[in-house]
Amino acid sequence: MLFSDGPEKIWYDGADRPDLDHVGTQYHHMENPTGRIPALLHRDDIYDMQEVAVDMTLFYLEATGDLETGKAIYECLEAQLDHQERVYDPDGDGLYQSFLNTWISDGHCYNGAGCAQASSYNYFANLRAASLGKALGLPWEKFQKRAEKIRKAVREKLYLDDEGLLAEHVDTIGNKLLHKSPELSTLYLACDCELFDDVEMHRILTFAENNIDSVIFPDRKGRFYYSANWKPKKYSTCGLFPAENACLALAYYRIGETKKAFEILTALIEGYEKSNYPGALSHVMSAMGAPDGGDIDFTDVSGCMVRLLCEGLWGISIRQLENQVRIAPHLPEEWKNASLSLADLKLEYIKTGNCTKLIVFTDLPGTKRIDLPLYHAGVEQILLNGRECDFERAASFDNPRVRITTEATGRIEIQLYENDTPLPEILNASQNILPGSKAVFKLSSGTIRDFVMPDKKLSFAGATSATLSFTAGNQPGKACGVVLAELEDSLLYLPVSLTVEAVEAVRTLPAGGKAESIDLSAQFNCEFTKIHEQSFMSPRPAGYSIGMQKNGRYAWEWNHFGHNGFVADDSALRSCGGIYTLSDGKSFRTPAAGSNAVCVSIWDNFPTEVTIPLSGKGTALELFLCGSTNAMQSFVENGRIILTYTDGTTEALSLVHPVNFDDFLVPALQKEFDYFYFSLGNHGIVCTLPADKEKELASFTVRAVANEVIISLLGANIIREK
Repeated sequence: MLFSDGPEKIWYDGADRPDLDHVGTQYHHMENPTGRIPALLHRDDIYDMQEVAVDMTLFYLEATGDLETGKAIYECLEAQLDHQERVYDPDGDGLYQSFLNTWISDGHCYNGAGCAQASSYNYFANLRAASLGKALGLPWEKFQKRAEKIRKAVREKLYLDDEGLLAEHVDTIGNKLLHKSPELSTLYLACDCELFDDVEMHRILTFAENNIDSVIFPDRKGRFYYSANWKPKKYSTCGLFPAENACLALAYYRIGETKKAFEILTALIEGYEKSNYPGALSHVMSAMGAPDGGDIDFTDVSGCMVRLLCEGLWGISIRQLENQVRIAPHLPEEWKNASLSLADLKLEYIKTGNCTKLIVFTDLPGTKRIDLPLYHAGVEQILLNGRECDFERAASFDNPRVRITTEATGRIEIQLYENDTPLPEILNASQNILPGSKAVFKLSSGTIRDFVMPDKKLSFAGATSATLSFTAGNQPGKACGVVLAELEDSLLYLPVSLTVEAVEAVRTLPAGGKAESIDLSAQFNCEFTKIHEQSFMSPRPAGYSIGMQKNGRYAWEWNHFGHNGFVADDSALRSCGGIYTLSDGKSFRTPAAGSNAVCVSIWDNFPTEVTIPLSGKGTALELFLCGSTNAMQSFVENGRIILTYTDGTTEALSLVHPVNFDDFLVPALQKEFDYFYFSLGNHGIVCTLPADKEKELASFTVRAVANEVIISLLGANIIREK
């Protein structure tokens, strides 16, 4: 661990870092760090290995109860967690910046944002440090208070209860946007670090199911998720990674969604079968379930798989600091027998008809909390070491649970006998309705004990003991909820979903209009080829700034010209004689020399918005745009086009990467508008905004909204009626 008597300082100046074996211009400088754990044993490096190192250390202490080691490192642990707060939460709001803190974070530039992943790690680290301090009889209150602060900040600033959504991060500069497209790491870490309860985590995890692509491997038919829905797809920001999927499956097991978990585990098994390396898996997979040229176990796939099997499939959690051992097998119902042998614990599982038997061999001290799944609604008898015993009911997804607690050691045998009553289910769990319509969810048997459906798209319309009714509002989209059903000895969480369908009128462009060129010469403020020859230094966050090079380009970029390649070529525009014509006949006025782009950006180099005057009437606005954006700005509003009429009313169009906006150097991603290549590797977008032909036009505005984005307007037309 690094300690220093000098003042701790972190800054960014765009200067090279010859001490680092990386592309230097995107990295900060650090001086006199105190409490920092170096990234490597023999020297420091840019990566923040601290959060994972602390997590592993506290996991070890919790599992072993090794208080001697805990006492020896307690002061260092305090120094490290203090360092984390000073450096990664410089504004003191309780949210921490994620900064190269996980293996997948290479292509991530949060630009000083408050992030879910680092906040999850630091919440759990402080929570467990407090538990360690209590066990040691040492001061622990600071850790507990800090953990509570972090949890409160995450829930208030990143968690949207109405949507059941945990955001990836919230910007601390610019418009302070909330980025609502989390990657897998954000989802599963929130579960692993116990920030949310099971019902909340179910709703959070549905983001992956509804928004992140997955593939079905061809042989075993298991499901494998991409790491995010960010674009462009490339290493680190979007790929098929076994470690990420193992951790996602573990999160599903933790909340009792065993079928979804096993579906992912099945895909991982196919990956091992097809691996070139017996017993190991490369860190990148193809959609066919085979290795895709990755390194052997680079992302610690083996470690993640061990956790998935032990903590997930078998549900083992040894918590010596809490004097507790938890065991909750999540084995598939069709498995009739299985066993697991660990150093301190051996399990044997046998299922015969309606009888489930679990035999535990352990000398570990403490309370054994054993949860067994119910496949039917009622319990006839539970025996603990041959004697009938009491049990508690535990609500869960997929299968309700019965919980048995005992202080016994050695051989512990539990026999669970069930009746034949089927478990309750929602008969119409997934529905599509129109705005204003009513949806009714009906339970097959049993009674509804509780439900969670906070989505503002719906209003509660009434309930009986077996039904729930909701009325849809006018906002389209999918709402996900959970019903808690009770029948005999079972408490079962049952997911429900309701999709409110959009009934928006589609505005189409009238055919046969005449394009009239708009003179932009008074607004041009840069030459297209010189946009990224500038230094983009402000605004950048206090402390860490990473991922955006001094020239305003994304540091982990792969484009038509390779890794961090850059060629801006407008020669075809310059040599076209003043009018550049596309293959479909559209044309835009463009100058042969001088400035030819109207640039807007949150960067101080350009204005945030530019307004161009209009007159007369028209049916549409047609714009030739080029964008500079990156994967971290996926599915967030990058910019906005605003059409203003003389009566003060407006039409607005959000530019969202990669829906209808993208970067001019990467292969065209957006599909909503036409695009065209005006040089090798450089493409533009023809952005079309319909206008009300009955109203007098006053102006249109191009506005930058997201950090790091530059919107370049190179040409504009107003479409008039003939």
